[in-house]
Amino acid sequence: MDLRTLRDRHSRIDSLKERIERLRSAMEIGSRQLKLAPAKTSVRNRLEEDMAKLDELERQLIGEIAALEQTAQAAERLLDRLPAQQQRIMRLRYIDGLSWPKVSRKAHYSRRHCLRIHAVAIKKMSQNVTL
Repeated sequence: MDLRTLRDRHSRIDSLKERIERLRSAMEIGSRQLKLAPAKTSVRNRLEEDMAKLDELERQLIGEIAALEQTAQAAERLLDRLPAQQQRIMRLRYIDGLSWPKVSRKAHYSRRHCLRIHAVAIKKMSQNVTL
């Protein structure tokens, strides 16, 4: 189990969400243009292409979320073996996909202390199971 896989999945999900939002914004503009000039087939064709892209991106997003859940469940089993403090840091970082500044705010520890806890947890996990 590679915890970096969780971080990668979070990144892909965030990227897909951003792309979907940009596409929806573009489609909204195209929809307004179509209302102003309903006879323009180029605008209509562009909207149809964008709808197909949006559908594909949403399917990819659903697949990534499902894969994230599976990976997260496997990671949870590994994290359950750690002491509570280490579990919390590791969950915030990998399961929740937070950046180090956000992990430290949520955990109420300095970033430096979170990194120390993380290093100890990684060491313990690598002794039990190969990451």
